Amino acid sequence: MLGNCSKTVDTQPIYAYINNMLSRLMEEDNDSIPHIEWRKWNKWYWYKGTKVVTEYGNAAKAKCCAKGCRHCPFDPLHSGSDKLRKDLIGRLGYRIGPID
Repeated sequence: MLGNCSKTVDTQPIYAYINNMLSRLMEEDNDSIPHIEWRKWNKWYWYKGTKVVTEYGNAAKAKCCAKGCRHCPFDPLHSGSDKLRKDLIGRLGYRIGPID
């Protein structure tokens, strides 16, 4: 049996860090590409003034547009396929409700 733990963790610094990172990714002058762990839950991000669609955002379209997207999740790449790449199956997050 676990004892009563009266120690609390201050989550404010963690939330401040996360909010800072998220707001930076949503700025139009951002010049960094987010890690796959972030991209798998978010449909897009800004990169040097351009809105970039992530693997998750492209997969939500259900078919490759064949326009050479940076984060194309389909196999073969940029082919108009509707088959997800094997390395992404089960890795892309899906949420209930609107995301944009």
